[in-house]
Amino acid sequence: MTVITTVTAREWLAKFRLERVVTRQVEGSKIPDGRPLFGYHVSSGEYAELEEVLKSGAADRDNPTRRSYWAACYCLYIAESFRRNYDASEGGWSWKGFDSALGIHLNPIQRSEIVDMGLAKYWNRPIRMRTNGRDILGSLAAEGGLPWKMVQHESHGFGRAVRAGLNKFYENRDAGRSTAEFLEDYLSYLPQTFRNVETRQLLAGIVEQLVFLVEQYPITKQEDPASYLDQHLEGWRQGFPIPLGEENGRALVNEWLRRADRSRGERARKVEELAINRCTHWLDSERFQERALITEVTLPKEIRFVVDPLLLRSTRLELGFYEGSSLLAKAGAVYGQLGGDEGAGVEMVVRLPRQHFRLERRQKEQPLKVTFLASGQEVYAESLDDSSVTFAEAPLLFEQGDQGWILAGDGSRKFSTSEALLWAPKEAIVESEEIVCCHEDIDGRWLGVATDVTLRLGEETYRFTPGAPETAGPKLLMKGRAMLENSLPGTVYRGWPQLTTEAGGLGGEQYVSYINGKPGPSDAGPDRYGAFRYKVANRQGETLLLRKIGVLPDDLMLSILPASARAEARVRVTTTSALIARVEGETIEPCAGQLADGVITVPLKYNGGRPPAAFRLLLSSPGEQPVELRLDFPFDGIRYLDATGEEVIPEDILADQLLGSQLVLSSGVPGRQVFNIQMLLMGGTAAQIRRHYSVVVSDRPVSLSLFAFSDDIRQMLSATDDQDNFIRFSVDSLRPLMRFNIRRYNTNLKRENATTFRLLGARATSLGEIRKVEVMLLSDPAMKPRELDEVSTAGVGMGAFELPLSMMASGPWLLYPKPGAEDQFRPELVPTGRIEGGEQEIQSLHAATRAYHPTQNPTVIDAQISRMADDLSHSGWGYLQELWDNFRHLPLSTFEAWKALARNPRALSLAVFRLEFDEHKALRFQEELSVIWEFITLTGWHEAYAGYAAWLEKSGVPQILVGNILTQRSYILERLISGFADMESFVKAGDCADLKQIPPGGILAFFFQELRRNYPDFDSWPSYLGSTLRQWTMEQGVERELASHSNTHETNAVAYLPVFLGYVTAGKAKPEDLGVNSDFLKFAIRVVADFDRQGWFVPAHAVVTNYLMTK
Repeated sequence: MTVITTVTAREWLAKFRLERVVTRQVEGSKIPDGRPLFGYHVSSGEYAELEEVLKSGAADRDNPTRRSYWAACYCLYIAESFRRNYDASEGGWSWKGFDSALGIHLNPIQRSEIVDMGLAKYWNRPIRMRTNGRDILGSLAAEGGLPWKMVQHESHGFGRAVRAGLNKFYENRDAGRSTAEFLEDYLSYLPQTFRNVETRQLLAGIVEQLVFLVEQYPITKQEDPASYLDQHLEGWRQGFPIPLGEENGRALVNEWLRRADRSRGERARKVEELAINRCTHWLDSERFQERALITEVTLPKEIRFVVDPLLLRSTRLELGFYEGSSLLAKAGAVYGQLGGDEGAGVEMVVRLPRQHFRLERRQKEQPLKVTFLASGQEVYAESLDDSSVTFAEAPLLFEQGDQGWILAGDGSRKFSTSEALLWAPKEAIVESEEIVCCHEDIDGRWLGVATDVTLRLGEETYRFTPGAPETAGPKLLMKGRAMLENSLPGTVYRGWPQLTTEAGGLGGEQYVSYINGKPGPSDAGPDRYGAFRYKVANRQGETLLLRKIGVLPDDLMLSILPASARAEARVRVTTTSALIARVEGETIEPCAGQLADGVITVPLKYNGGRPPAAFRLLLSSPGEQPVELRLDFPFDGIRYLDATGEEVIPEDILADQLLGSQLVLSSGVPGRQVFNIQMLLMGGTAAQIRRHYSVVVSDRPVSLSLFAFSDDIRQMLSATDDQDNFIRFSVDSLRPLMRFNIRRYNTNLKRENATTFRLLGARATSLGEIRKVEVMLLSDPAMKPRELDEVSTAGVGMGAFELPLSMMASGPWLLYPKPGAEDQFRPELVPTGRIEGGEQEIQSLHAATRAYHPTQNPTVIDAQISRMADDLSHSGWGYLQELWDNFRHLPLSTFEAWKALARNPRALSLAVFRLEFDEHKALRFQEELSVIWEFITLTGWHEAYAGYAAWLEKSGVPQILVGNILTQRSYILERLISGFADMESFVKAGDCADLKQIPPGGILAFFFQELRRNYPDFDSWPSYLGSTLRQWTMEQGVERELASHSNTHETNAVAYLPVFLGYVTAGKAKPEDLGVNSDFLKFAIRVVADFDRQGWFVPAHAVVTNYLMTK
């Protein structure tokens, strides 16, 4: 398009500004208004005019009265050129193409001055700071929004990221995870240039805008949603960083709108499903040949169960997922609330902070169970239906979903996608001419299918046919009360399970059930127990469901008793059903027992001097295949089992290698026996920091997962800055039973000279085994870490590592163990050894990290963090985001930047917004950096909220989206601010008049009375800081109604902590006012607050804070 123009840059800008005011593209008449340049939506005609204005007026750049207008046009032109023309081709990311198009040549100094004048001064937009200083070209590219040519093409991943964001929007929202954070996983599909925070925010903005539109306007039945919005919502396109006015832009946004609407419809359907437990299985796309699975578990928002109060020392529980008897994943701490008495226990209500969990399976053939742990001990567990997947017994059909291949079923069915992936076990005979073998191994084949397929496996016949989604038919399920013991078959029910579908009931369909190959009812009868092959077929004889299951009596009870002076070890089975029981094991003498008076007693005899770790109990009705339960052998005392199940005598254990390790406790006395566990932080000045747990054991051994203690262990190890502290873990009951150490590291890395480092105390390596360590450039966390190979001689590692001299010229460097390595050492800082100027000269966190030295320049990073608290566009926020993205696997305390952030309450409160904290990130700061969120004042939270909202608006986020984003951020504030529902108005508006005036006395008295009723044994109450807190409270002359509910020293700590922290959060006291060592203070606060967080601390702290703010 050729445009001839004689207007000046100043005249063109005046016209450009006027049109946007007249057409109401901006509110008011102030242009420029500080929005990103893409927000002005330059049309194709204006873009052509702009190029000619710059060409014809090139001399204006040297005219003192005109150069600012030419500079403004120049910046707008380059930003718009990036948006329209950039395609990642060679030479695209340079000044050469723009200079050539305009017929000019600028040197770096001229270009810097022009961008300063045009972008910063005229358009009021920031110049981005990168690792090596100001990034002028990158700043103009960011102003253009997203590159339109690349957005339209699948190969660049922009469209893929938007679709994924839409598909997972509601799931992320339920989990309190922002869209921008979710899209971080999709940056790897983008060109390197666009793997940054700005791109994530732009893509997230598109997703948020689309969802907002479909929630507000009925576009479901619109053939052209964009046209409908044109008629009903003026200016709706203005928030998008892409040219939606073009025809191809219109088609793309229509596709996205329809996808957003489908996501909303699926959300409405899933709301009903959230009241039940649900498992969805996906193939891991990167390891599908290995049959690797990812299971997505959906749990209800609230779980209620009855718990034995003797198992609880606080209402803080650990949520975990088990495969059989092995802990698969820990999902963090949750807090329950005790209710009324329920028979022999009390009701506990746990409200889950998130409902969706993504689990990488290790033993997929084992059923999953969700478990709540207290002091490593299981207090409640529930098996998840349809959670085991077996590749050996039946074909498996996977359909293409938005996130990859999803398991549709393991029986005959219709598949609703155009193509499906079928797993056929090795013995299967496949009858179809139109299949493609994708992969084959010794266990079977992966087949791509698009037409009818018949598969025969032994006596079973399976048929898979394409069909519309509504004709695919319901998925059959077996629902029942599963036993939680480790067993064979993997799933054993108490009583016969019910055959049903995902929708509930069988919907009038006619099915035939087979038990061990013989037709019969779906429930074989009340007196038939054991292991069975259960099959369901349709009227055509096609297998729809095939399972190996176990069934035992519903009233079955087990007791496992150790040997005593009067009796040998034995297992006791209690039931009213006729069962046969026998025991087996590696060193167990086989022995059987018969039912007598409702009890079967089987002696446990073993060969050898030491009893085995476990034995097998086989149960069945006469004539049936038995169910095998794998149980811990009763042994008076304690055993340590490693991740392989072998008994070992522990000495030193790595904190990161606790997964799978167990302590097995067995009682040697009649009735209940109490085992006391103590963790004591050793080294330095850490003698006061300890945790104590009690475990009650009665008529069967109790297994404790050591991994369930990992949060407490991490919190204790992080209580001080000494990285060499360790934990002394001890167990006693009437006498000392076991003691071992838990450490961060098992070796030391010592610097021998300027470039050589040596591992001390490392294990011996075999011939040809060469260790590796990783090294990162601390001043540039975006750079991929390097690997250093161990110095070796004749294939034998010498335990030394050499830094190349070329690396020593830059820095600072951080050497750290390669993830998963057996040799773990404290990360070693290699500073540059030079000072790069004073704090006032350093303008970025990248430069501050280069200048940092632990003794010569220790505060330079803190100074930049303080500046970041006043500038949300500071490049340091990008540094921290890259540090989290690429090095989150390292302890946060490894990095001075994270430690400096944790020390600065203003910056930390802003980071919750700017770095998009979710519960997991907040918990890591709490546990690894000893952050106490109650130390941030309510006024501080308001200032952070208001500052973030203003920054979003200045960044060009449409007003209608700012509210959505802030609402998402409010999810995490609910976890960090006590009583947020009542404080929300103040956090948003900063007006104390919005807070309700609540007399605290009666409320605190009521809550505390309930607390005393729930925990009548005062010996179980934590007493850290009790006298100190009471004395401080009395010295403040606080109202009697705040200080009169504790009448014994055992309850003082729990009673007065929310009062003190209420003063701190209200800004009327400071943490140091107690005069207590800071490390110990933070540790003690966490222990005392967690005693009953939901039932006492959170409401009491909220009431006191609210009272003081309105006083």
